[in-house]
Amino acid sequence: MTTGTWRTKAGRRALPVLLATVFAACAGPVPSPVVSATASPVPTPTATPTSAKPTLSASPEPTATVTPIPSDWPLLADPDALTRICEAPPDGEFDDTIRCGGAIEEALRALGAKARAVLRADFAYGPVCPPGVPCPVTPDAGHVVFSWPARPLPVVRVALDEYGAIIAYPPEPLPFEPPPPPVVTSPPAARPDVGEMPPPEVAHRAPYPYCGQDGGGLIGPVDEVGRRCFLDSVLAGRAAEFVVRLVTVEGDPVTEVWRFAGSGPIVVYVDQTQDSFSTGGWLRLACSLVRDAAPWTFGRGDCTVTRLP
Repeated sequence: MTTGTWRTKAGRRALPVLLATVFAACAGPVPSPVVSATASPVPTPTATPTSAKPTLSASPEPTATVTPIPSDWPLLADPDALTRICEAPPDGEFDDTIRCGGAIEEALRALGAKARAVLRADFAYGPVCPPGVPCPVTPDAGHVVFSWPARPLPVVRVALDEYGAIIAYPPEPLPFEPPPPPVVTSPPAARPDVGEMPPPEVAHRAPYPYCGQDGGGLIGPVDEVGRRCFLDSVLAGRAAEFVVRLVTVEGDPVTEVWRFAGSGPIVVYVDQTQDSFSTGGWLRLACSLVRDAAPWTFGRGDCTVTRLP
């Protein structure tokens, strides 16, 4: 994963490097396990002449005979209301890389009215692969696995067309049970102090299981245990909070309060009151969770930004 400034609609440099705050990528509680963000597999058994056992390989991409859904199909569910888990983009790719937020939106269109039952969306690059099977990464194509109470789960393949627009293919059933979520022992609930006179929404927020805080690798060490606590809680559909205290490139302190309610989006409260190059005040970001390769690194993306009074 490359380092650099992570930009959202909220501002320019709240997250100077990936390891600094693990940028803002979950599952609403469902009756059975939900799929992970990086392995959303579909097995293709193939028998060999020397063995009666089938082997599993990556599911092939749609052929020219499979027609994408029309681009004007209605979107019948709000992507921002879901828990959205996104695989981090491949290194060195940008212009020709499919974007998670757009991929999930187009995949939801492919579900039609069934999109209203979706609780969580997991996006990954490349073909749909079974657990443990090496899977190629294709920056211009991927798939979305949706979690809902019924089985089987639907998977929708997405790709960039020759004009750079995202297209989605008809949904297919995921023909196996996805991996179980992480086993989480939630820490005690708490509501730590996060600044002088924060807005009421922050000051009176409900206490969540508190995973701790760190300095994002800039003004203190990265708390791998605390970050893993938050990430695993999100993947397991459990409420959690984690606090990151950063400094901007100019040396101004910025506090971020990462929260997950057990369903819905990741919420990040950002304290910009001491950031001399921002518009000041507090922001509320509702985001997807972006997962990187390391088990404790994560970030945010596709955020809807609200300025708090």
